[in-house]
Amino acid sequence: MRRRRPRRAGPRAGGDGLAGLAVAGRRGRGAGAAHPDAPALAARRRRRGRGRDRGIAGRPGPRGRGGPAGAGLSRRRARCRHARGGAVGRHRGGVHHPVRREPIGRTRRAGPPAAEAHQRGPACDAGRAARAAGRLAAATRRLKRSLRDVRILIISPVDPAAVARLRERHDVVCAYNADAATLRAAIVDRDAVILRSGVKLDAAAMALAPDLRLVVRAGSGTDNIDLDHLAARRIALVRVPEPGAQAVAELTFALMLALARGVRTADAALRQGHWAKYEIEGRLISGKVLGVVGAGNIGRRVGQIGAALGMRPLGCVEHPTPEATAALERAGMALAPFDRVVAEADFLTLHVPLTPSTRYIVGSDVLARMKPGSYLVNMARGGVVDEAALHAALVRGDRLRGAALDVHEHEGEGRRSPLADLPNVVLTPHIGASTVDTQRQIGERVVEIVEQHAGALPVAVPA
Repeated sequence: MRRRRPRRAGPRAGGDGLAGLAVAGRRGRGAGAAHPDAPALAARRRRRGRGRDRGIAGRPGPRGRGGPAGAGLSRRRARCRHARGGAVGRHRGGVHHPVRREPIGRTRRAGPPAAEAHQRGPACDAGRAARAAGRLAAATRRLKRSLRDVRILIISPVDPAAVARLRERHDVVCAYNADAATLRAAIVDRDAVILRSGVKLDAAAMALAPDLRLVVRAGSGTDNIDLDHLAARRIALVRVPEPGAQAVAELTFALMLALARGVRTADAALRQGHWAKYEIEGRLISGKVLGVVGAGNIGRRVGQIGAALGMRPLGCVEHPTPEATAALERAGMALAPFDRVVAEADFLTLHVPLTPSTRYIVGSDVLARMKPGSYLVNMARGGVVDEAALHAALVRGDRLRGAALDVHEHEGEGRRSPLADLPNVVLTPHIGASTVDTQRQIGERVVEIVEQHAGALPVAVPA
């Protein structure tokens, strides 16, 4: 019969470590005899299994609780820390995680007590929004710093507020209405040129600017710019046609009404002290046919205004698309061939660009086919009308009753139109887009264009 080995000395499960050690010693060496190393063994076990009292070391105890080893320790430490106003473990939305243990050897950073822990709510959302706004502002500042200063030459008057804004960040030189010599001297080191009508930007001048990459046309027409040179050098051309369209359309009717009501004759007579009340015979524009040559952006607006005044708009446009035709019909304008528009119009208005195909489109032959007693209004370009033929037709008076021109074949200071001597002609110095509102809108758009292109322009390396 085999002899049973004595039970191994150690703490019993569920019992106190130190008491168990004493009992085991008595069983192994006799009653009342303690193990000689009992104090050292007890201290070692306390260090190894700290907190492994009943119900905490993963075994069921008197409290009826079980769990992974160490869980009881974490719960107890968490309770103790909370009782002292501290915090242990991961902080999740103001509630401390009871299982996540604090790394051994690390101390908790100083912070607010648990009762004052940060809670999510409206204030937190406002803080996140403020931080996001701050990040956006910082990114915007970095972007602005990354955009290089653009060397700009402005050769036509633009809105002063726009010039001031450009000067805040860029190198701006203004040479308004510059002649050829001044333009060639000023353009040499420029990256961008801003201009309106009245100043020519030719290939000879642009060839002197090796860094030129952007031309901004503060308007719609491009007949004063060498487009072939731009294409050959891949220089960007950006037009600003929209703001001026409404202004040009409104001036069209101002001139039309001045012709129909004899405003120039009445004004001159009254200035001389003559009361010509019963001599001036005006005519209505309501019920008349409004012929629009060039029913594009401006011409469409002219048709809309004419329809609102009771006129019957009849327009023509080169190579109309189905979309353009539908848009004109919605505006109340019918499309017809050029010859029909000329023959039926009581008021013929011109709104086409100056190209080789439109130069002198209104000459002696077209004037001869116009309706007797009709009026001509040129809002396009001076080269569209043969002014010598127009002068002859007005002197004859068998077809045209009068004409108004905002654009002229020869424009500029010191120029005098041969039509100025005729009493049935109204002349204005190309002021179609010259309104305070229009120029402010054009200036704002010019600034936007320059800023959009600033990052794409080459960076000049200083010598």
